[in-house]
Amino acid sequence: PFAGLTPPEAASAPLNAGPRPALPRWLLPLAVLAGLLLTGVGIYVTRNWLISAGGGLGLFGVIFLISQWRFRKMKKQWEVNSAQLEQQREAAALFNASLQTDTPAEMEKALRETVYRIRNHGIAHRRAMLEPTDIAGLQRSIVEERELAELKNLHISIE
Repeated sequence: PFAGLTPPEAASAPLNAGPRPALPRWLLPLAVLAGLLLTGVGIYVTRNWLISAGGGLGLFGVIFLISQWRFRKMKKQWEVNSAQLEQQREAAALFNASLQTDTPAEMEKALRETVYRIRNHGIAHRRAMLEPTDIAGLQRSIVEERELAELKNLHISIE
């Protein structure tokens, strides 16, 4: 979504994940109508109210459950897309940051902090995407955090 934009444009671009998914208004009346139609046809064919009503309610339930399942799936995908857009915007903001410093020491400190923030963001992102059972991934994340702690003491010289 931010392809072709410069980092300043991407950092200030609005997040457009599309409209939040919602169940269509016609779905519930359609499910009720389908259930009533099946009930009516069942009564006409079998002359048994109980079986016909059960079939109609069953059809209504199936339609409603399938629609809920699809809606939750769309909502989850929308939330993932929205989160990815926010992460891309944060990354663009990191790369767009301008360093306003007067001395080389301040520049070195600003660079060290920027590198630290970028690495920390990457580690946090990878950890958030880990599967709950991924022990090897968790161990890699712990090693990366230790390396990040050592990065605080890194000396960057600008000459």
